[in-house]
Amino acid sequence: MGIKSGDLKNILSHFPSGVTIVTTNVLGNVHGTTISAFSAVSLDPQLILICVDQDSEINKFIIESGFFGINFLKSGQELLSDRLATKALDPDHNINDGLTLLGGNSFTLGKTGSPVFDEKLAYLECSVHSTVITGDHTIYIGQVENGDVSSSNDEPLIYFKRKYRAINLDS
Repeated sequence: MGIKSGDLKNILSHFPSGVTIVTTNVLGNVHGTTISAFSAVSLDPQLILICVDQDSEINKFIIESGFFGINFLKSGQELLSDRLATKALDPDHNINDGLTLLGGNSFTLGKTGSPVFDEKLAYLECSVHSTVITGDHTIYIGQVENGDVSSSNDEPLIYFKRKYRAINLDS
């Protein structure tokens, strides 16, 4: 039963989604990957979910650290999204000096130790509440530990019909 994989991808491309980068930190090595599968789950308790391809190397780091950050990207951050939209991560993300760039963007370590980009719309930091492995993805339910919204009036980066888009909030 079901439909062809290519047909499903085409149908799903018609659902606009925000673009986020999930980050984590294990023993001073930071890691990040681009995802679009993010959703709020509950306000009480404060839970969100992310879906990560099972082949993505970040899975082992999220499990090892027990924490992850979610950076909501703004319009103009397409190159950052593309840079981290890969299953294989660079092994050279050591941040011993605290100044190293992740995907070419500067960051600070949040309260959980997860990287939080200096340039973003908003961010959340979560502890891993639970995981569900299903199909070709792992679903992480995250307990929100920290977060904030940027003080800028930037517009979100949106992915729709296999292209980045921006929303004009002034119209």
